[in-house]
Amino acid sequence: MKKRTSVQFYSSRSARQQPKSLLLVPALRVEKLSHDGRGIAYWQNKPVFINGALPSELVKVDITSSRARFFEASVTTLIEPAPARISPECEHFASCGGCHWQFVEAEQQLLWKQQAVIEQIQRIAKTEVETVVPVIGSQPWGYRHRARLACRVVKGQLHLGFRSSQSEQIVEVTQCLTLVPQLRQLLGPLQDRLSSLKGKRSIGHIDMAQGDTALGIALRLVKPLPETDLQQLEHWATQHNVCVWLSYGPDHELVPLRAEQPETLFYSLYNEEIRLNFLPTDFIQANPYINEAMVKQAIDWLQPFAGGALLDLFCGIGNFTLPLAKGTGADITGVEVSKSALKRCLHNAQLNGMTNVTTYQADLSVAKPLPRSLKGKEFSGILLDPPRAGALEVVNQIAELKSQRVVYISCNPATLARDTAVLVKHGYKLLKLGVLDMFPHTAHIETMALFTR
Repeated sequence: MKKRTSVQFYSSRSARQQPKSLLLVPALRVEKLSHDGRGIAYWQNKPVFINGALPSELVKVDITSSRARFFEASVTTLIEPAPARISPECEHFASCGGCHWQFVEAEQQLLWKQQAVIEQIQRIAKTEVETVVPVIGSQPWGYRHRARLACRVVKGQLHLGFRSSQSEQIVEVTQCLTLVPQLRQLLGPLQDRLSSLKGKRSIGHIDMAQGDTALGIALRLVKPLPETDLQQLEHWATQHNVCVWLSYGPDHELVPLRAEQPETLFYSLYNEEIRLNFLPTDFIQANPYINEAMVKQAIDWLQPFAGGALLDLFCGIGNFTLPLAKGTGADITGVEVSKSALKRCLHNAQLNGMTNVTTYQADLSVAKPLPRSLKGKEFSGILLDPPRAGALEVVNQIAELKSQRVVYISCNPATLARDTAVLVKHGYKLLKLGVLDMFPHTAHIETMALFTR
């Protein structure tokens, strides 16, 4: 049953920092959502992007920013709520900068995410999708296997939690519904232990992660901790069966706290046939349930075959590289800017007995980024999984590689649409498009697109 006991509004940090508007704005009817999850209404012939508003709602707003082509606003009064609005589950919803779509029914979240991607493709890329595949959904809570905690000491008191939606302050959390239970249960004991350290002011932030068989945290330090603190941390880590790494200095190298702890964490893919080692500071997908489905769908769409060659751009530690190489006989080339990630990728390939993986280091955000050694090579398929900025420079070079299939995994519908326009210009058509709900209760949209020619 839907819970409608109260109405709370999420407001972005940027909106809350703006002064109160003196503009007298009438009640606005929200018509649709932007790709970043804000409601869109219209006033004075300009769009108004409204934090905390849903389509069909009638709201009173405060204008937080007035631009030449649009306004930005936040809800002050909800006059007519949308049928999809529900009460948030989390007690920190109104202040935490995290899951700001908790007030939307889960099924409606998926529908609006899919609509947002298609609208961006149509509007920016000026093309249509031949097949929109069903959304791959996630369990709504307890899905997150990694997180970064902010840390700050104010008047001698350590505050540990997530960034506030309203300021740079930290919202202390002793429970987070999105975290897997093992990490969630660690929040309170971790806060207690760190608060007692003499060198707690040296802690910048904390990365925490769950592997298949162990929990791990990495403390980013501005200077080393005193020996007494290290002893207390070691006792705590042993008591709670947690692997702890310390990081300080310009190279951010991680040093294990205990000699007897594992060198790394790991997660598995393909029913534990593939093992990928990682550290809490490495980039891995936070939602392993969606990641497993995403990897399988990417392989299905790329159709690797023995004797073929595939190019994995933004390959990281090998999340797609290794599954593509496993059992297909195809030669896989991975390209990544991070030296540490490439080192981890090659180590993971060796760990899994794979000899058909080659890697190159290259900054894929610069003009003509692909290594010269790849020129003239033909790849039967290309996979790219760029950051939010997209892969504009790379897609301008993809046509030269003569690949028939390109799988593009995106975390930003706007840059996906922009890059789609470039691929279409080079003769590709958008054959398939599908949304993956990597982060339920947020406006974050993970999308997979298949281009063919």
